[in-house]
Amino acid sequence: MAPTLQECMDNLVDVFHSYSKKCGDKYTLNYTELVILINNELSAYLGTKKNPRRVSEIMAKMDKNKDGKVDFREFVAIIADLTAACHDFFEQTDKILG
Repeated sequence: MAPTLQECMDNLVDVFHSYSKKCGDKYTLNYTELVILINNELSAYLGTKKNPRRVSEIMAKMDKNKDGKVDFREFVAIIADLTAACHDFFEQTDKILG
């Protein structure tokens, strides 16, 4: 059975905090925590293991207030953008293969 939207939201919060609590402020991701999160959770989508500089680019996009950390709102915004991009990709693939 597919997870509910509420379960997905709970999982998103849980994933963020499982990395943000590793060191420093438990409510934000520092660069090191972000690297670990991206490499563990998103490398298939973002290709960061093949291109480590990609994480710096992602951090710059996520850190909207330029404080050197990513808070949950900044994190969710980029996850939403990535999710929309995945949806667009799958929709286009479906139309091509359709």
